[in-house]
Amino acid sequence: MIRWGLLSPARIGEVVLAGAASRARSGAFVAVASRDAGRAEAFAARHDLQPFGSYEALLESDAVDAIYVALLEPVPA
Repeated sequence: MIRWGLLSPARIGEVVLAGAASRARSGAFVAVASRDAGRAEAFAARHDLQPFGSYEALLESDAVDAIYVALLEPVPA
């Protein structure tokens, strides 16, 4: 099973999760990251995900195998 992480709790993430949850056979979303830890925690609580308070923390984590980037703007360097 592929463990997906969602980069950003933006509204598009809600759409991605709803579509993926109904179609996924070999993977599942398990985590979400945000630049704002509170937003990550709120989104994670609504969707039973592990929250990460920074993008870097999720990218460095062993909790996920793949990342879905749900950002409309580039991540600041």
